[in-house]
Order: sequence, then C-alpha cells, then structure tokens
Amino acid sequence: MRWLATEKFQEIVIHHNKEINRVAIVGGSPTDPELSVIKRLYPLAHIDFYGIEALDGANSCFLDLNQPFVPQKTYDLVHCAHVVEHLWDVKQAIHNLLDLVQPKGLVWINCPASCRAHGSPDYYVAGYQPTLIAKIAVSLGAKVLESGQFGCRRSYVYEHFVMRWPDRREYESPIRFMTSGQGSRVKALLRWARYLHQRVLATFFSSEPISDPLFSTQTYVALTK
Repeated sequence: MRWLATEKFQEIVIHHNKEINRVAIVGGSPTDPELSVIKRLYPLAHIDFYGIEALDGANSCFLDLNQPFVPQKTYDLVHCAHVVEHLWDVKQAIHNLLDLVQPKGLVWINCPASCRAHGSPDYYVAGYQPTLIAKIAVSLGAKVLESGQFGCRRSYVYEHFVMRWPDRREYESPIRFMTSGQGSRVKALLRWARYLHQRVLATFFSSEPISDPLFSTQTYVALTK
C-alpha cells in the first residue's frame, strides 16, 4: 500500500511546508514514488541522495544511518521510506535524519508496521508502530507533526500469507491482474497461474483502508525540530 503512504506524504508536505528548496532522499533512490510528488510540487528543488549504495551523479553521498554522522549541509525536507526496518540502530538513524533537516524543516519516515521478512541479510524487524518512532524522535528533541498507521485485511493477507507485494492494480483486482515480473510472457502466464489460488484467497478480505493495529502494514511519522 505504498501508494497510500505517498498520498499521505503529499498531504503532509503541502500542509506543513510553504517552500522547499533542498531535499535529502535518505536510503532511497530515484524510483521512490514520493520523489515524483516532490518534483511536481517543487520542480526547482535541489535533491541529494544519501545511502550505502552508490548512485550515478554528483548528488549521491555515502551515509550509514547506523553510525554517527556530521552533515555538511541541511535540508528543508528529509525523506526516508522503507529503510529503518533494515537498520540495527534506529535511534542513531533518527538522530542522523534530524541532523540533516533545517529548523522548522520536515522529516518524513515511512516504514512497515507489519511485514514479512525481506532484504536479508540486512533485515532486522517486522515493522515499527508509530508511537515507537515518535517517542525516539521526541527524546532527541524533535516535535511530532503527525503520525499514524494504516492497512487493511487484504494487504495483511498479501504480506503474511501470499508473501508478495502487489501493485495497485493487483491489490484492487487480485484475480484479473498480477504484478509483472521479469521474464517472457510465458513465464508471466505461469506465474499468474501459480499464485492464482492465493490471489483468490485475497479477494475474500476487504481492501478498505483502516488504522486498526491488528491489520496495519504501513507506519508514517512526520517530524520537525
């Protein structure tokens, strides 16, 4: 349900920030869906990427969020989505994110509230509740602007029983559509048939978004300092 997190990100950015000139994408890449929102709303904003993987271009900087970090510059918006579950020192990571943001700037953290194992060997938790992220941030001097979680019964079934992340089309119509993968059309058809019984199961569960912690799969926290 990353698309819903992206919609919430857009809502919060518009509501809490009048002008954004400098953006840091931490642990992400140019394919992050929130980046299209940033470019559309703030086409002149300068964007830097921070992470442990090298990206092409001069705007890529190495940063291990688990380690203390002294930034050379600060930003109006610091974006970190689906990264903290792959870190072993979350408090240090949030400290680094807050160091990157300017006073009254915005830090956006999005992570699983509940998730299947993925990204091994650097996978440490199945998800975080927003209260945990918020309490760590407050202990570091931040102010929580908004926080919450959401999901639905269908997304929970996909995460924990089907063991797949569907795109929006498959999520809304599991039998008719299936998230495309690599390979030929023949392989795509075989995949469609292989997972059909699991996708049929998913249709028996509601796709209506809810904030019930029992079924939440996404957490978000918006911070400032």
